[in-house]
Amino acid sequence: MSSSDLEIETAFYNAYIQRGAGALHVGTAPSMLSHRGLIVALAARHRVPAIYNWREAVVAGGLLSYAPSITDAYRQAGIYAGRILKGEKPGRVAGPAADEVSN
Repeated sequence: MSSSDLEIETAFYNAYIQRGAGALHVGTAPSMLSHRGLIVALAARHRVPAIYNWREAVVAGGLLSYAPSITDAYRQAGIYAGRILKGEKPGRVAGPAADEVSN
């Protein structure tokens, strides 16, 4: 177990076990995404309902996310970069509208 894993377990224990918090919202910090497996496992083990800012946490077993898919964001970035490299003016490349909701 790395020191960051231990820090996450300690913070989880302090906030949700000792203080009796009723739910968990996992933010967008890179460490939250890279430790999603541990966070999902802790929430499940202690029966804490959790919402995540990345869909990938739900794929890892989390309860719910309300956020874009990282893989879709990278795909869209590649499409826009390709359009610009082919000569389209960057100001004419419109950003995407949210058009998909997935479970």
